[in-house]
Amino acid sequence: MVESGGGTWWLHFAQDSGPARDDGLLARVGRQGVRLDAGRPFFLDREGVPHDAANRFFASGRMRNLAAGTNRKYAFALRTWFNFLHLRGKEWTGASESDLFDYRFWRTSASDNPRRISGATWQGDLA
Repeated sequence: MVESGGGTWWLHFAQDSGPARDDGLLARVGRQGVRLDAGRPFFLDREGVPHDAANRFFASGRMRNLAAGTNRKYAFALRTWFNFLHLRGKEWTGASESDLFDYRFWRTSASDNPRRISGATWQGDLA
């Protein structure tokens, strides 16, 4: 399993070979009925609780039919969005249009963001 942290939500990727670091981790996600093909991204919070909606999205037929690289790109973009909302004290289900505008400004223009992105990358992240 490969993982990437950096906030409240942890992003993991199922591997196709080699020993898993934590079989219990994969079991928790699998209990949601989520299919964990090799390379499939999945989200857990800091307490190890799976993010049901995000994990089901990445296990959907729509995402399984996209390239692994596309899945990775979408997963990293979604993790950044979830963590941005968390820092604002919001759940993803309570996000507003104003949150999205603030997020776009922070991702593309804010001088206090050392990892700003281009407009083209922003458009890709919206996909």
